[in-house]
Amino acid sequence: MRMGSMASCTHIFDGSHGQEDLETFISAVSTFKTVEKIEDSEALIGIPLVLHGEAAIWWLGVKDSITTWAEFVHRLRNAFAPKKPAYVLYRELMGEEQPPDLATERFVAKKRMLFSMLPPPKPTETQQIDMIFDLLYINIRSHITRSTINTFGHLLEVARGMEDALREKCSNQKQDTSQPQQN
Repeated sequence: MRMGSMASCTHIFDGSHGQEDLETFISAVSTFKTVEKIEDSEALIGIPLVLHGEAAIWWLGVKDSITTWAEFVHRLRNAFAPKKPAYVLYRELMGEEQPPDLATERFVAKKRMLFSMLPPPKPTETQQIDMIFDLLYINIRSHITRSTINTFGHLLEVARGMEDALREKCSNQKQDTSQPQQN
């Protein structure tokens, strides 16, 4: 039986992006490695296929000292997105409100990624929703009753409906102002 390899993995990391891109890359290649049943030694041999730019240069300098996948992931994180202290993560969590042009789904995903990086004990889902709720764009938040939201899934479902309604309202207003008024 032939072992899998990283040759067909399409996920690339070049070292120039932030924590979000790094975590997305690690999740994707780790899942690929698991699904394809690739042993650590084979995965490490294939690392040059998925690292480009600064990340590839970094790998050339450390490859001889890394012997396991877990060590690769740990060292990659330390090199390109060192672990932030909890107080910095909380500042990032609470310091930015949802901009009007950012979908709630994307905003919540970014916040949830920050929650996942907190050391234990992590806030419960209800506590996380409480923390994020007041940061939602006012035109969305003002139409949602916090006490009716029990999960992130429900919050996102309701927010999507509000975003659709706001887009439709905006579209209708544009149509109304573009049509000449009749006397």
